[in-house]
Amino acid sequence: MGDFEDVFGAGADAVDIIDGYSRQYERASAREKANWWGRATEEELEAADSDDELDAWRRSMLSRGYTRGPRFSTYAELSAWDRENKRPHIRRRNGNGFEVFFTDRISSDPLQSEGGPKKADDDEIPF
Repeated sequence: MGDFEDVFGAGADAVDIIDGYSRQYERASAREKANWWGRATEEELEAADSDDELDAWRRSMLSRGYTRGPRFSTYAELSAWDRENKRPHIRRRNGNGFEVFFTDRISSDPLQSEGGPKKADDDEIPF
């Protein structure tokens, strides 16, 4: 335990320190995580930037009241679903295929479904 105390001080709580590093890592962006253990390659950084941008898009969709739809691994699966689907939606390609958000704001919230207060429509383009 001597080395640990030399770095963090006598009486330092190892569990709290490890939990702190874990929380810091979880809050980090994909780009920061790519560089966590050293210098990432340009390809790794590019992939991380794409992941960060995709996460921002997902948060944007959820903040507008859109609901997550299904995810598809191939365009053929998405096309087959799209022919049967009647709900308005937005779809986007991701690293694992495609994901869908429904834009009709159908909610399981009883206030929303019983004529309660509704969110104002958002005319901003969602991407």
